[in-house]
Amino acid sequence: MKMSNTILTVLYDPKTKSLFAGDYSGRLHQYQRSRDEDQFKLVKDYGDIGIGHIYSSCLCGDLAFFGGWNSTLAAVKISEKKLVEGTFKTAIEDIYSLEA
Repeated sequence: MKMSNTILTVLYDPKTKSLFAGDYSGRLHQYQRSRDEDQFKLVKDYGDIGIGHIYSSCLCGDLAFFGGWNSTLAAVKISEKKLVEGTFKTAIEDIYSLEA
C-alpha cells in the first residue's frame, strides 16, 4: 500500500523490525518484516492521527512519538500496535525534530 501524500518522516524500531512512515496529510502507516531479507509489509494503517503534518519522529522504549503541526505530539505503543489515546500539546509551534 502506498502512502497518500509526501512522506515527511520515517522511524525504524530494530527490536520489532517495524518501520513507521508519517506523511504530509497526517496519516501514519506501520510496516514490518519478519527477516532482514524480507520486504516490509503494511501491518497497520493508523489513518489521520490528529496532529496535522507529521514532521518528526523518535523512539523511546516501546513508544514511538510523532511531532506535528500546531504544537501537537502523538504516540504509538509499538508492541500493541495501538495509538495512545489523545494528543499532547507543547509550547513549540511546529515540531520539526524530536529526540528521546
